[in-house]
Amino acid sequence: MKRLIVMALLLSIAGAQVDYNSQIQTIFNDKCTSCHGGSGGLNLSSYDELMKGSNSGAVIKAGDASNSLLIQRIDGSVTPQMPQGGDAFSDSVISLIKKWINEGALEQVSVTVESQLPSHFEIVGNYPNPFNPHTRIVISTMTHVQGQASIVTSSGKSVYDFGPVSFKPGSNSLIWRGQNSRGNTLSSGIYFFILKHDDLVVTHRMILLK
Repeated sequence: MKRLIVMALLLSIAGAQVDYNSQIQTIFNDKCTSCHGGSGGLNLSSYDELMKGSNSGAVIKAGDASNSLLIQRIDGSVTPQMPQGGDAFSDSVISLIKKWINEGALEQVSVTVESQLPSHFEIVGNYPNPFNPHTRIVISTMTHVQGQASIVTSSGKSVYDFGPVSFKPGSNSLIWRGQNSRGNTLSSGIYFFILKHDDLVVTHRMILLK
């Protein structure tokens, strides 16, 4: 079983999910970092700096592009519109950034092993992602599913056990509050939701960000 978990953690089916480094950061490098590259306030030179926000607070609301200040600035719904003194972002670029935020604003594509799954069962995602202090993990199935669910660190250490879980046909969800099994709050980092169903092991990548 450990071998299956390791294989699952290493596999990623990206699909049409937006990739931050190759698609979003390149936009910021081209249009934004000449002004927002480390001189104070909002820094768009890297994912970590972006997620720190500006002097006024967070500019990304993972899973909710419309209420993210970054989008409001670049589409002009909040002034001043960005980038100042340059050409406005095209609608297609704004749509791409919105899609990335609505998918959870991940630095890397989430890891969900769909190649081992029947088409009627999937982990839709977790919202918000990154999250603090809690997140909702959404599972969609067309049949009744029973299994075991847990949270592990990026090194494979188990930190939280949901125990036996049962999902009815349709959309289901589990809430994780960023705590271990003893109720202690965990530190920021990458965690994996693992769902075992019969001989299948499915994983999904999440970010706890404080």
